Amino acid sequence: MLGKYYKTATICVAAAVAAACGGGGGDDGGPAANQPPPPPPPSATQSGVFKDANVTGLSYVSGQQSGVTDGNGRYTCETGQSVTFTVGSVELGSTDCATLASPPALVASGELDDPAAVNMARFLLMLDGDEDPSNGITIGTDLQAMADSWQQIDFAAADFATEVAVQIADIASVEQRTAALPASADALAHVEETLSCAYSGAFVGQLAGSNTGAVAFAFAPRLFGFAEDEFSFQAFDANEEFVLATSGPYRVAALPSLDSSSFDQTVIVDAGFDTPDSLTGTWSFPPESRSGTLSATRLGADTGRYRVTGTFGGTDFAGVLVLDIAANGAITGEAFEVGEGTSFTIVGEFDGTNVGLEIDGGDETLTAIGFGTIDADGTPERIDGELSNGGTWRAAGCRLN
Repeated sequence: MLGKYYKTATICVAAAVAAACGGGGGDDGGPAANQPPPPPPPSATQSGVFKDANVTGLSYVSGQQSGVTDGNGRYTCETGQSVTFTVGSVELGSTDCATLASPPALVASGELDDPAAVNMARFLLMLDGDEDPSNGITIGTDLQAMADSWQQIDFAAADFATEVAVQIADIASVEQRTAALPASADALAHVEETLSCAYSGAFVGQLAGSNTGAVAFAFAPRLFGFAEDEFSFQAFDANEEFVLATSGPYRVAALPSLDSSSFDQTVIVDAGFDTPDSLTGTWSFPPESRSGTLSATRLGADTGRYRVTGTFGGTDFAGVLVLDIAANGAITGEAFEVGEGTSFTIVGEFDGTNVGLEIDGGDETLTAIGFGTIDADGTPERIDGELSNGGTWRAAGCRLN
């Protein structure tokens, strides 16, 4: 949809130089010729989460960083380095240091349905001590120790049940349970649901090319009420009041992609994730031969158990929002209004039915109310409501773990 729906508001480096000491030789206080150079500065690090559900008990190595994923599946890796994951002597694979790792990220294709990725997901689900991935996957410490004696597993093996026969027997010995290797279809569906939520969210950035301005994406499972994962795209050029809006499906993978061309030939957006928190791509508006590039980064940070993503708007404004909802219903989040490029912070509460939000943009504060529904496990399914400035908002949620 194209339209002009509102006018917008206008939106010493110091260097230290070390001088060498001259002098007359001998032992008169000059630096020792064989003095070792100072150690290099520590490498930048970042925290990530391994997801096939959050996996606790995976060993990892990344540059000088190493350890075992914690109770939330978190690891620490060196920025710019790879991170390698293992279970005992079994190497799962390596991927770039990032905020998210998963079975498809550890295979060359990056695809969910890659046989090696599916079998890796089956393997991790099989190792879960309580066999309930809804509360995460936990590899027990005794099983981690036993895994040191395991031989490398061929995750691409056609007969994968035979490939992991030793592991199934060891699980029975160590944990006194009969491990069940999940069916490939079940493991694939589980990974797709997990990553669909992990990559969902609001993203904001820049439009370039024939027009320049702000862009915003929102995508999440069930955001528009369809079974298919779908995204919403909005762009605004403040100088010309040039507005682009479209939607379309997004394809989940180790790095998902989105393409509106199957839904809309008027506004075409084709983009993909470069990292779990950023995406780049192209846009075009064929009726006026306009086109260009776009980039966007994730809005907000994960602090809650549930992530809720949505859109909001009225007769003269539009934007995206993302909410983190804790287990006790406390809400924190952020919003971004596209036309004026304004960011807002959000706090509020959700009791399972009623939602109340305070949206603070510094110079402007709004309130929002809404009504929501939850799934059997407490996940906020859909929330719809009104804004105090006359607009409306809608959102859909998923459980991060």
